[in-house]
Amino acid sequence: MERPALVTSGPDAYWKTGTLTPMSGGTATVTVDPSKTLQKWIGFGGTFNEAGWDALSVIPQAERERAIRLLFSPTEGANFAWGRLPIGASDYAMDRYSLNETSGDTTMSKFSIDRDKMKLIPYIKAAQQVKSNIRFWASPWSPRPG
Repeated sequence: MERPALVTSGPDAYWKTGTLTPMSGGTATVTVDPSKTLQKWIGFGGTFNEAGWDALSVIPQAERERAIRLLFSPTEGANFAWGRLPIGASDYAMDRYSLNETSGDTTMSKFSIDRDKMKLIPYIKAAQQVKSNIRFWASPWSPRPG
């Protein structure tokens, strides 16, 4: 399957494919009007994943705490304000998993976050110790088969 060169989304026009138009020369002009606020910047962020915590877990605790401060502290670090949480394994999980490994369990009676309690949740809690008001969003994530 060939991937489109351009995909755009907007109100009532989601996932529209298009083509790129090459430019030959020219310049772009950007005008900033500081008297108008069109968007409010609410911060940078990153992702929480098993591989990240696994890497941090092999260094001494003091260094791990320092690394977390360098990511999340508003005074000592990058002041990350957002964290993406994978729902199930991301491509940075130690191996593939879902939060319910029972085929056909449509009632989700076997749903469990036990796997996330090992690496993902400790990473999140470490960040919250440094930045208690960090914001999260979660997205279902599955690695490609393969």
